[in-house]
Amino acid sequence: MTLPPPLSAHDLAIVDAQVQHTFDDGHYGHFEIAKLRASPDNRKRFNEQALQELAESIKTMGVAQAILIRPVTPTEDAPQEFEIVAGERRFRASKIAGKTHIPALCRKLSDLDAAKIRILENLQREDPHPMEEAEGYQLLMLQHGFTADQVAYEVNRSRSYIYGRLKLCALGLEVRELFLDNKLSASTALLVARIPSWQLQAKAAQEILNPPYSSEPMSYRQAVTHVQQRYMLDLDTAVFSLTDAKLLAAAGACTKCPKRAGNQPEVFEGVNPDVCTDPDCFAEKKAAHYNATITAANKKGIPVHEASEAHAMASKAWDRNSELVHADVHLSYFERNAPSTKNAGYVCDHLNSETLPPVAAYVKKGDGHLAAYYRRTDVQRALEAVGACETVEGHAERMFAIEADPSLAPPKTKDQIAKEEREAKHQAAHAVADKERAYRLALYKQLRQRASTGALGLSSLREFIKAASDEYDLNACLHDLYECDVKTDLDTFIDTADAHALQVLLIDLILGHRLELHWYNVGDADQDAEFAPVVAMARHEGIDVEAVRADIFTPVPEATAAAEQPDAGIGSATVRYRNPNDPAQAWTGRGRQPKWVSEWVQNGKSLDALKVSTAPPNGQAKPAGTRPVPTSNSMFSTSQAA
Repeated sequence: MTLPPPLSAHDLAIVDAQVQHTFDDGHYGHFEIAKLRASPDNRKRFNEQALQELAESIKTMGVAQAILIRPVTPTEDAPQEFEIVAGERRFRASKIAGKTHIPALCRKLSDLDAAKIRILENLQREDPHPMEEAEGYQLLMLQHGFTADQVAYEVNRSRSYIYGRLKLCALGLEVRELFLDNKLSASTALLVARIPSWQLQAKAAQEILNPPYSSEPMSYRQAVTHVQQRYMLDLDTAVFSLTDAKLLAAAGACTKCPKRAGNQPEVFEGVNPDVCTDPDCFAEKKAAHYNATITAANKKGIPVHEASEAHAMASKAWDRNSELVHADVHLSYFERNAPSTKNAGYVCDHLNSETLPPVAAYVKKGDGHLAAYYRRTDVQRALEAVGACETVEGHAERMFAIEADPSLAPPKTKDQIAKEEREAKHQAAHAVADKERAYRLALYKQLRQRASTGALGLSSLREFIKAASDEYDLNACLHDLYECDVKTDLDTFIDTADAHALQVLLIDLILGHRLELHWYNVGDADQDAEFAPVVAMARHEGIDVEAVRADIFTPVPEATAAAEQPDAGIGSATVRYRNPNDPAQAWTGRGRQPKWVSEWVQNGKSLDALKVSTAPPNGQAKPAGTRPVPTSNSMFSTSQAA
């Protein structure tokens, strides 16, 4: 192998202190880029923008720091004579810049020495990616036999730091790419790496990056909570034995499993030791345990209920008189709780697998969960045996002693005192409410009696209408029938109106909403039924309902309409007042008064003088069934003062 000529004095001047120190250990020179090959162990990902910027700098300034290479044996697949140990980024940028040679220090290095230098060079960069750092440590351990402690010594890091970085190598390819693309932080990536299944890792990563409740990824704290709840299971809640190595032979006992957090404290730093990080295995063991339990129950003749029977039993378990109960029923559902328990806790808090009575039945839920049920009487005796409940005799004896000496009664807890105080307040409030209801009913009965024997006064009518207006809104289509602004000041109108006007207002309030009809309800039977009372009342009052409908729905010929236009308002039902000085000016009596009406009234003249006569011509009879206009209100009397 022929080495190139040494570097010039100028090139030597720009080599950094570390290279100067190792000058005697190698050979400097400008090497042909075509004779250099990248190491398969070097990092694979580079920032393209930064690489282009470095290439532009090399075009004008050259390579400021020599790269480190070593001589290697050419092969058919890799015919180059030298391998890059450190400086691949400068090597790549030089190729982009179109350089044919690059300054380099060539040293004879073993594979181990080259690997150590690559890792150290990687760490000395300003922004080494944790994943590339982890892969470097893994390379030292797998190819060169380093232990984690030796790696920690070489890179001057703590043992837990090295284990944390090495755990990143457990990431599957999909999550590893997300991490290298900086979509996951190092802490979140380590959290996901603790999940043993690559499929579960990918699922957890997507859930963290795309939570259903937000458009932003989860924070680290949210991710911790999510992973712990979904992918890190508390072994204390396991229904199966943690020491049973035969339950799932391929997995072995949980106590010795490397996926138990306590068996890898360096990897699962700060995590509860009894945590399973393999939810698939946990689920398989749970299912195997339930299957074994069902098999044993069938042999013993213990019934296993499913579907509708299971649902019925689960519902009855919370009945205080149910025959069968499960261990999650509250202690207060049993008789004679011992004072020491303070009526707190559930059956499972006071009885364990050794003190629980024999199982009477099993309930298999839809998710496969198997719940054990016990006879209530057996559970009662078991609670008495452990002192959580008193026996009949013991309870009677204690009550007799307390009756003789009240000081023997156990002191009340703060919760009991607070509960008694709340109950006393509730009872007092109930007593006041009962009396208030009795008073209101008695008063209303007397008012109702007055109304049934005689008319109520105008003031009472006004209060009644105000109450009705609180329950009913005046339909907007009726607002222009009133001379004042009833939309914003209805109370003022009520306080000044007479009995007849109030009666009409009451009708408007109650029946007004029945006048509405939307286009999409045309032909709806319910809508027709809604309007039916208005039609019925109109018929009772002698109004020709069909004529009113025909007047609206029958089109008027244009010639006829034009001929009748000058006198359209005279005698019309819609025109109530007409200007005697200008017959063309008319007013319906609704809405704001025209100026000519206001001036007429201001001059002291009567508004009645402007009324248009609506009497039928002489000799014309009133329609059949027409009732006379009442001169007094049949429901309320106007004799009383307002």
